[in-house]
Amino acid sequence: MSDLLFSLASGALIVGLVRLLGNLKMFASLNWGTRMLKRVFFNTARSGREETEAYAAYRSSRGGHADALPLLIASAALAALSLAAAKLP
Repeated sequence: MSDLLFSLASGALIVGLVRLLGNLKMFASLNWGTRMLKRVFFNTARSGREETEAYAAYRSSRGGHADALPLLIASAALAALSLAAAKLP
């Protein structure tokens, strides 16, 4: 039983951290840079002002996961239950 609870806690932790990083927009510039590199290779780049406005719109559209904190709390609770289940005889 403790293995199942720990597996659920690990899954909730991973999903919660990914959503938290999405809310913090940690990888927005990396994703945007990859898109820009593709545009450079295909020679479809626009003017600097257009690209700046497009990047600002892209950053504001990212994130918005309201369930990151509850997932992290659930992960901690499941890990505690797993530890408690492992200590029982």
